[in-house]
Amino acid sequence: MDKKLTRNQRPDRGLLEPETRGLYQLVGAGEIKEFTGISSPYEPPERPELVLDTDSESLELCADRVVALLQQRDVMHKTKGIQA
Repeated sequence: MDKKLTRNQRPDRGLLEPETRGLYQLVGAGEIKEFTGISSPYEPPERPELVLDTDSESLELCADRVVALLQQRDVMHKTKGIQA
């Protein structure tokens, strides 16, 4: 499979991740008109509900913050301990 590279939310950092769904091929073929980062600029949210700075926070802390937000909104229920 030919993996294209896409920029993540912080293109200024030069971080790339594989794009495996073929979206860039669809953009190139004109099948997707407004594609963020290609034909449409990325517009960061004015007031994001959660900001994760993986440069200064551990991945574990970031994951805990995501889980806490989901639990706060009753999207995810609190569990006791890790279940295998």
